[in-house]
Amino acid sequence: MELLGRAADSPADRRRLAAMMFAPDVLTPYRRLLADLHQRAHALLDTLAPASPFTAPLHRRVDDEVRTTANACAPAGPHGAHCTLPPGPAVPPGRARARSGQKV
Repeated sequence: MELLGRAADSPADRRRLAAMMFAPDVLTPYRRLLADLHQRAHALLDTLAPASPFTAPLHRRVDDEVRTTANACAPAGPHGAHCTLPPGPAVPPGRARARSGQKV
C-alpha cells in the first residue's frame, strides 16, 4: 500500500508497481478467469441463439472484447476458426472487419 501511495509521485515506484502487477503469479489467475469467461460466453450464445443469423457475429464480438483486454490470453475453443486468440482480429478469411463505432 505504501508503494501504491508513492507511485503517484515517483517514476521508479510506478515501475516497481507495474512490475508487480504484471508478474506471472498475478496474471496467470487473471488469464484463467478471462479464458473461462470467454468460453462461458460462447456456450451461452450457443444456447440462447443456436440458429440465429447473429450468432457468428456475436461470437466474433466476444472474441474481440476478450482480445482488447490487456494481455488477453484464451485457448481456442470448440466454436471454430473465429475463436482463436490472441493474434489478429476475429474476422473470417476473405471478409473485411466491420467497425461498430463503439469505443472499447
